Amino acid sequence: MFKENNTYGKGRPRNSSNKVGNSLKVVLEKLANDLHTTIDISKLKDAEKLKLFLGILPYLMARKNEIEQTNNTDLTFLDNYTEEQLEILLKNT
Repeated sequence: MFKENNTYGKGRPRNSSNKVGNSLKVVLEKLANDLHTTIDISKLKDAEKLKLFLGILPYLMARKNEIEQTNNTDLTFLDNYTEEQLEILLKNT
């Protein structure tokens, strides 16, 4: 937080876009859109497909605000499931 009588500047205006964040989002969206040409998704196991999807999903979803964010990017919990259990989970959703 900036203090009163700050002589270093006022910082970025409230609600202004973060240029670095926006350019990174564009790059990640392009990467996600181009995945189908670089990865043969049909050869991936269901567990690998799910990990790929969950890994890129937070970068594709619009975020409401910092308080509501509960993105968990640690996907190691998926290693506790067998391939068959993951397939059942995918079929039931």
